[in-house]
Amino acid sequence: MTSGMMVRLSKKASARPTGLGRDVDHVVLEIYCDPCRGVNHYRIDPGDGGAPGLHDSRNFIVTSNDVPGIWVVDDGGNGTLCFSPREWTVEGFWEAYFDGEEWATRSYFRWRDDMLKELPESRRCRWDTPRWPAV
Repeated sequence: MTSGMMVRLSKKASARPTGLGRDVDHVVLEIYCDPCRGVNHYRIDPGDGGAPGLHDSRNFIVTSNDVPGIWVVDDGGNGTLCFSPREWTVEGFWEAYFDGEEWATRSYFRWRDDMLKELPESRRCRWDTPRWPAV
């Protein structure tokens, strides 16, 4: 069983992302690489009911570099790369999720929960309990 990719906010982070604890390991749900902008992002669910955000990878240290088995690599066609569940790579997925469209919300929670289930109990944050939204 893999433990999934996890990161911890660096003590030298330029800014503390909203909702993310400094002394906690956070599950990386997606990696978005944009060489044109010279920055990579980790998508992390804050676990407080807030939206899963993209966070500058330079503000984190990797505490587990295991790759979730459900990730695929998507070439955005413009030099970007995305490592995430296949359904999340569908064009317009994140827009649909943030617009509250049921198909995208269900897909997000399904795959997020699957990644959380891969973690040993000892590595789960207090809020990393798989849960479905009331849709």
